Amino acid sequence: MKNFFIDCLKSFFHQAILMRAGALAFTTIIAIVPLLVLGLSILSFLPLSEAVRLHVQDFIFSNFLVNSAQVVSHYLQVFVARAHSLSLISFVFLMVTAFTILFSLEDNLNTIWYTSRLRSWYQTFSLYLLILFFGPVLLAASLLASFALIEYIDHFLQGHAKWFFMIVPLLLSYGGFLLVYKILPSCAVPWRSANIGAITAALLFESAKIIFAWYLAAFPTYQIVYGTISVLPILFIWIYICWVIFLLGALISYLVGNKGA
Repeated sequence: MKNFFIDCLKSFFHQAILMRAGALAFTTIIAIVPLLVLGLSILSFLPLSEAVRLHVQDFIFSNFLVNSAQVVSHYLQVFVARAHSLSLISFVFLMVTAFTILFSLEDNLNTIWYTSRLRSWYQTFSLYLLILFFGPVLLAASLLASFALIEYIDHFLQGHAKWFFMIVPLLLSYGGFLLVYKILPSCAVPWRSANIGAITAALLFESAKIIFAWYLAAFPTYQIVYGTISVLPILFIWIYICWVIFLLGALISYLVGNKGA
């Protein structure tokens, strides 16, 4: 185990994880609006009531955007409303922008896994479409199933199942990391490797949310310095932290599959 941690530390700096996370964070800032607009637009076409849709949306924002949730949610509502009136060319531009982050993500995972094998353009295009269109659907379905299960448990435990609601974000994070680690690299990733990397990343992600929220509340430096626009640097830093965690989980996944834990 000690050798594994040493190998992980060496690979972390050898693979320039911090620099890669910075590049992905910059790309994400550009692509985050198209990605979220596409995702929320797809959710808007699902046969869900407005109350349920808003519940799902608020849950996503509050659990994955930390202190930026309210501000980002407000602007995204405006963007989504405008997205319905976009022309075909504008919609294609949104798709291309969204594809950019997926391509960059796949390239980074391939580098971590030391694979130069590339998918055909047809396979790449099909995979990206599946992620963009079915990702939001699977997320909404998972959340709705979780909410239904919580209500079912509450019925028998007389309202004492609040603890279960707290683990839903952890399970969703784990599921998302697992699928991406497994299917996105252009090589065969063992389930065991993807599973260990996903568990590690999910635990780190949930811990980072708590620590980051506590830091912002205890040391409101950005709010004091930047005032009303403090949400921008805070959002960028949070996205950067998320990518560091994501790439670290991918690195652990690779090391487990090739050097053992």
